[in-house]
Amino acid sequence: MDKINKKARKEEAARAYVKNILERPVGVYAIKNMENGKIFIDSSNDILSKTNSAKMQLRSGSHMNKELQREYKEFGEDKFTFEIIEEIKRTKEEKNYFEINDDFLNAQIELQKRAKNLEEELLEKLQPYGDRGYHKKKVRKTVKEETHVETMEEDINQDENFYSIKDVSELFWKASTNELKDGYVKRDGKYICLVCGKFFHEDVIYPKGNVFYNAKKATKEHIKDAHNSMFHVLINMDKKYTGLSEIQSKLLEDFYMGSDDEEVSKNEGIAKSTVRNHRFRLKEKQKQAKVLLTIMNMVEERQKEEEIIMPIHKGAKMLDERYAITKEHESQVLGKFLNKDGTLKVLPRKEKDKIVILFHMASQFKCNTKYNEMEVNNIIKCVYDDYVTVRRYLIEYGFLQRNNKGSIYWVNI
Repeated sequence: MDKINKKARKEEAARAYVKNILERPVGVYAIKNMENGKIFIDSSNDILSKTNSAKMQLRSGSHMNKELQREYKEFGEDKFTFEIIEEIKRTKEEKNYFEINDDFLNAQIELQKRAKNLEEELLEKLQPYGDRGYHKKKVRKTVKEETHVETMEEDINQDENFYSIKDVSELFWKASTNELKDGYVKRDGKYICLVCGKFFHEDVIYPKGNVFYNAKKATKEHIKDAHNSMFHVLINMDKKYTGLSEIQSKLLEDFYMGSDDEEVSKNEGIAKSTVRNHRFRLKEKQKQAKVLLTIMNMVEERQKEEEIIMPIHKGAKMLDERYAITKEHESQVLGKFLNKDGTLKVLPRKEKDKIVILFHMASQFKCNTKYNEMEVNNIIKCVYDDYVTVRRYLIEYGFLQRNNKGSIYWVNI
């Protein structure tokens, strides 16, 4: 009887949580400085939780936007307001959930994507740059070739300063837990960001403002400026990689910000005892993960190189047996379907083979560069004539992303 009651209470708590989430606004919000009118905009599929998190970050001095953080400290909390500037209305289907299942979680992920696209449109419309806001445009700056000093403010799209999506995926999944925590690895005299693949040469000095950094410190500064923190990068990865439910991710973010159980209870609208139960379960998951990681490391030490599974790109939309591709199979597919000049003979029909080729095609694009449709078509045509089919597959398989209008494309790293 107790087990039945316990199960019923869990189901009721899950339904209450889903109901609570579905009532929360989705869209884009702004943090406004009432002293000078500057704004910072951000998006979320749960604006209430996102604004609560932003408030805690600002109060603790850890917000990702350094200029906003500086002025928040200078002017004081009472000079800043939080307001929704455009809300996304959930469709009837998006409201029709009563339990935490894959359909509900996938709907939340899609809502987050819609909110992010809306944010991009509002950035273009509102232009919150310079005196109008806290955002920065990516601007190309010239670096003199004769000097061994490079600027950290240079255009982020320079291909010589970035690894390809394939290289970044391999580095990311081979990184140790400490390297993932730091957000970078050192390979062949370069410090490489594990998030976007940007690298810094160890024999180059990088200035930022009036301060000069060595490559290691420059990499750390880049991660802070471009990605906020590795915690936020990792916690926002897809559930298929973290194994975390949405509520677990939100609770971990609260814990990371130093909130106690009572504060977390108020922020998330759940009982204090539920928070403690989640803490316990997450600790158990940590133990299991540590043991499994050690076992897998020991197994991989005995594996032959050709039997190692090929790294999966982080943008993959579905993980199944199609991605069980060994290094040996990858090599065979590339040899079979590519001509000596690197062009594609024919697009494979088998799913595994197709993924190998699409990974190869995606590696032709520069990370952190935005392309229009014609540019995407031209890059694909250099490898294969049927650019329409390949472009569609690159989107469907999560190698590339595009905005709602289909006018802008970028590598999904």
